[in-house]
Amino acid sequence: MLLLAQRDDVGAMAIAALLRQRTVCEVTLADEFAFSRDAVFHAPESGRVGPAERAVSRHAGGRLERPYDVILCRTPTLRPRRFGRPADDEYAAVEMHAFGLSWLWSRRDIVVNPPTPACLSGSAPDLLGVARACAAVGLATPAVLLATDAARVDRARLAGPTRRPWVGVVPGDYDAAPVDGGPPLAAPALWIEELLPERRRVLVCRDRLVDAPPALADRLRQLAEAVGLPLAEIRLARPADREGVVVVGISPVPALQSAAHLRAVATDLELRASAHRGRAVA
Repeated sequence: MLLLAQRDDVGAMAIAALLRQRTVCEVTLADEFAFSRDAVFHAPESGRVGPAERAVSRHAGGRLERPYDVILCRTPTLRPRRFGRPADDEYAAVEMHAFGLSWLWSRRDIVVNPPTPACLSGSAPDLLGVARACAAVGLATPAVLLATDAARVDRARLAGPTRRPWVGVVPGDYDAAPVDGGPPLAAPALWIEELLPERRRVLVCRDRLVDAPPALADRLRQLAEAVGLPLAEIRLARPADREGVVVVGISPVPALQSAAHLRAVATDLELRASAHRGRAVA
């Protein structure tokens, strides 16, 4: 089993430690820089490599080329080693991300969450994508007003008093954008209805849900399936001024802040590895 995670991912460390303690399967934990330190041979599905590209040295131990039964990627991208010029760093980062996408996609039969061009750990929809997916399965999301020019927004239309800035891309989570207490400038901003501070984290492991409200369990499972995440964390909140429960975020990287979530993920990985064992491995 291979776990790909960022260096500071405590959840990945906990998964690896628990799996090693249970001794059901061998575990390799590698960080987002692993592929820039080791030489690997990869033939992308887009076409065969030519003779000139085959001169790739094998790295000692072959850690990343072992036959794995399951791969869990918890890092959104792979990172290269640092270069002297910022332009070289940017180019290398793009190339490493593209390589990671191709490498994981060619092993998609054993990868837990299928990688996407935007995120190697799986689908990570922005708040508009979350709202669309939730509406399709009958789940509610917070009322939100999204604007490209905050200075032109009619105050009577605001969904909430707190303004949050966004630049470049729409935030992926209703809690992700920082609060902006300054004047409404001619810049992108969003307003979200007031939510109570408590959050419920629901873990989805294929057909198994942990900490899900019974009345919402089926729809939360459908939501994870709709966004293409066999493994996901769905965060729920309650609005301050109305009844009900709303979805505030969907993540392909569960935080694993409870022992029950950690055990569920470890068990699911062991079941995946056992089911794949005995077949042709990647």
